[in-house]
Amino acid sequence: MMEGANTSDVFEVRLEPVPLSIYLFAHASIISLGIFGNLVVIHTIYTRCKRTPNTIFLCSLAFTDLFTAILAVPPWLYARVVVSPMTCLSQYRTLFFAPVFIFCATSVVHLAIITVDRFIAVSYPLKYHLIMRKSRCTAIIISAWLFSFVFGVIPIIGSLIDPDQWVCGTANYAAGAATVHLVLVAGGPPVITVILLLLYVRIFRIANRHLKKVSETRAPGMSSERIQQLETESRMRTTVTAVLVVTVFGICWLPVSIKTIVDSFVEPPDSVQFAYQSVSEFFSIANSALNPMIYAMRYPKFRSTYVFMLRAVCPSLLNKSDRESVTHVTGVATLERQHVPTKSVDNFASYNNK
Repeated sequence: MMEGANTSDVFEVRLEPVPLSIYLFAHASIISLGIFGNLVVIHTIYTRCKRTPNTIFLCSLAFTDLFTAILAVPPWLYARVVVSPMTCLSQYRTLFFAPVFIFCATSVVHLAIITVDRFIAVSYPLKYHLIMRKSRCTAIIISAWLFSFVFGVIPIIGSLIDPDQWVCGTANYAAGAATVHLVLVAGGPPVITVILLLLYVRIFRIANRHLKKVSETRAPGMSSERIQQLETESRMRTTVTAVLVVTVFGICWLPVSIKTIVDSFVEPPDSVQFAYQSVSEFFSIANSALNPMIYAMRYPKFRSTYVFMLRAVCPSLLNKSDRESVTHVTGVATLERQHVPTKSVDNFASYNNK
C-alpha cells in the first residue's frame, strides 16, 4: 500500500497505445449510442406520445441513461485508465465513480417503478388513472432520484475513514460503508431481476385472464368489449417490452455481480483484474444504450424517429424510401402536436398510449 505523500508525482496510463485505443473506441461507441438513442426516446415521447404514467416513467429512465452516457462514463473511464494521486487516493477516487453509482441506481429504481406501474395497469385497469395520477408520478420520480443519490454517495462516506489510502491495484480496500455498497452491487442486480421477472409472471397471468374473459363475452356489435380487448392487448405489448428491458438489465449487470463476488475471494494480478473488470463494467454501461434499441424494435414511433434523426445527422445514410418515411414522420408529428387525428396516429395509439 502506498501513501499519498510518496505518490504526488505519479502519473501513468495503464494501457499501451493500441489497447488504449481499442478500449476508448469501444466505450466511445457506447457513449454515442447512449446519447443518440436516449435523445430519440425523449424526442419521441415529447412530440408524439400521450402523457401517461408509463411514458413519464420511460422519459425519466431515458434521461437517466442519457446522463449516464454524458456525465458518468467519461470520469469513470479516466479513473480506470489513469494512475495518479487524483484517481487513486481514496478521498478523490470515489468522486469519479459516484455519478455511475447514482445513475445506475436510478435506472434500477425506475425499472422497479415501471414494473409496479404495469402491475397496477393490468390488475386494476379501471382504477389505474386514479391510482397513478400525474402528481403522484412526479413524487415517485423525485423520490427515486433522491434515494439513488443517497445510494451513490455511500462510497464517498466510506472513503473519509482513510482519505489518503492508495487504492489502485489493491484488493484489500474495504472501508465499512464501501463494503456495504459492494455487497449491494454484488447481490442487488440478480435479486432485483428475479423479483421483477416473478412479478411479471403474475402480470401475464392476470392479463391473459382478462383477455380470455373478454373473448368469451364478446359478441357481434359489442364495440365496448372489442375496445376493452384492444386495451388489454396494448397493455400486454407494453408489459412485454418492460420484460425485455428488465431481462437485458439482468444480463448486462450479471458480470459485475460475478466479478464483485470473485474479488471477495481471489486477489488476481492487477493486469488480470483490470481485464475482466473492464469487460464486466463495459456490459453494465452498455445497458443504458440498449434500452432505446428495445423501444425501437417494439414501437413504430420510436423506430421512425430513429430514421428522422439519422436523416438530420447524416442524410447520405438513407435511401429514397427512408427519406419519404422521414417526411411522413415529420408531418404526422406536427399533426399529433396539433391534435389532428390521422390514420397513422390511430394505428400507433394502441401501442403507445397505455
